[in-house]
Amino acid sequence: KEQLANANSIDECQSLPYVPSDLAKNKSLSNQNADNSASKNSAISSSIFCEKYKQTKEQALTFFQEHPQYMRSKEDEEQLMTEFKKVLLEPGSKNLSIYQTLLAAHERLQAL
Repeated sequence: KEQLANANSIDECQSLPYVPSDLAKNKSLSNQNADNSASKNSAISSSIFCEKYKQTKEQALTFFQEHPQYMRSKEDEEQLMTEFKKVLLEPGSKNLSIYQTLLAAHERLQAL
């Protein structure tokens, strides 16, 4: 059952727009001739990557649904991305979700 779940997760992951090839192909990142344990760890890494990717995509979609002005104006979008990059460079921003980071950038723009 676990192998089937991992296989389904990998199949779903391969359909994503961007997946590192080693993860999509369920290969060990450090050694192509890895033992079974490393292969299992790679499958877990693939699953985690896919889940994180889906969460990030959902959070970004939620933000842009709540703030559609960034989808309508190239200038507004560029300003948001400039602030987004600034937020990413700040100490303590490492643990923010994509939604929180976008929201922080949005709030900075509103304060200008």
